[in-house]
Amino acid sequence: MTTDLDVSWIKKANEAFVIGTLGTADRDLDFETAQKLKKENILAVDWESGAIAKICEINSTKCLILRGITDKPVSPDKTDREQQRNDYRENTFHVMEILFTLLPGIIS
Repeated sequence: MTTDLDVSWIKKANEAFVIGTLGTADRDLDFETAQKLKKENILAVDWESGAIAKICEINSTKCLILRGITDKPVSPDKTDREQQRNDYRENTFHVMEILFTLLPGIIS
């Protein structure tokens, strides 16, 4: 299932801001799955955005899903999952700080 959101009302803040396709999953992303999705031009995967986007589409409601990437699988090695958890813990505060800074420049 896919959902296309009208993002024409969103102002592009700067080069750090990318409009693209998100995938929605029911589990954390592993290296092999990430490689497959990359070939399909999926920028990131989360657990919530698909449901939010679909409900907004059904209700003809403007929707902005602003995501920051805190961690990603980088190898098929079994230790990669632990590295992702560490990256998430280390990067979340910094990513949220950036998103809050960008937000005023994105919405009209």
